[in-house]
Amino acid sequence: MGQVATVKTPLSAAQALGSVLAAAPGLSRTALDMIAAQSAVETAAWKAMNNYNFGNVTPTQSQLAAGVPWMDQGIHGMKYIAFPDPVSGAQAMLGWLSSHGLLAYAQNGDLDGYMAKLRAGCYLGCIGNTDPTGHTVSQTDYDNYRAGIASYMSKLSGVTPVTPPMPVATSLPSTVPPWLVALGILGAGAAAGYVLAETRFGRRLLTA
Repeated sequence: MGQVATVKTPLSAAQALGSVLAAAPGLSRTALDMIAAQSAVETAAWKAMNNYNFGNVTPTQSQLAAGVPWMDQGIHGMKYIAFPDPVSGAQAMLGWLSSHGLLAYAQNGDLDGYMAKLRAGCYLGCIGNTDPTGHTVSQTDYDNYRAGIASYMSKLSGVTPVTPPMPVATSLPSTVPPWLVALGILGAGAAAGYVLAETRFGRRLLTA
């Protein structure tokens, strides 16, 4: 399919929680809040989310060759997956977290361990290196990212998840497309091949 239109797909906190829960029904409440909180940091509390991309997920070259729909979000050279519905977007983010060993920390409510794992994998960029926006990554970036997740976790803890909405209109397929099944979005180990983009983009959205 290739490039598609970049379409705003905002959700309420309750809808976002419902999407994550529908993607992974076995999550503990703490894990649900932690994962949704990270998504909130990435998408300005889902107000700046495009095409149901919960975590600024980017495709690999093999996925692009397979025809995965992608969109432009304004950063030169960066392509982001466009999802047809919120559950598919949440599942892709969860698949990446699972494949990188983060879900156990979320299930145990261990935000410090969760952040240590992200930092060890240079999630925001390796400390001392320059990210794609020209920013030099420091420990402060990770501290601020943790603070953002913790703040949203507190806000989300009292929110009741609701059934996520189905898209009213979209340029993406209305039924599950073959590339989505082939890439594992809807199965065990979903989206293990996806990568999450440098998340300074997510933080930039917070000030947009």
